[in-house]
Amino acid sequence: MFIKVDTKSAVPIYSQIIEQIKYSIASKSLKSGDKLPSIRELAGQLVINPNTVIKAYTELEREGIIATKKGQGSFVSDAPVTMIKSERVKIITNLLDKVIVQTIQLGIAHDDFLKTASKEFKSFMEISDKDKEK
Repeated sequence: MFIKVDTKSAVPIYSQIIEQIKYSIASKSLKSGDKLPSIRELAGQLVINPNTVIKAYTELEREGIIATKKGQGSFVSDAPVTMIKSERVKIITNLLDKVIVQTIQLGIAHDDFLKTASKEFKSFMEISDKDKEK
């Protein structure tokens, strides 16, 4: 599992960790039952205080996204599909917000943006479909 935090961001580090773990689950790079890095291990990798990782893991556990087994570590729980879908929508909404702001700043018309987005989406779906056929 790859997590990267931005210490200069206005978003608290524990929130960045939570967001990235949820993204990993939503994108299926983390699956139900997968073991997460230990608190010390993740804190060491990110060069942050272990209490920050504890805060992130505690919140994820409170939300039912991970489960901690005493003496064994933390694991991805059997998160309901609806949670994963809602996280996917949240992730794409955040990404779209940034793209839309840039689109407006560049003076691109709404219709042109929609045409370009649709064209690119279809192009990527065709590539994805071809990959599935292999």
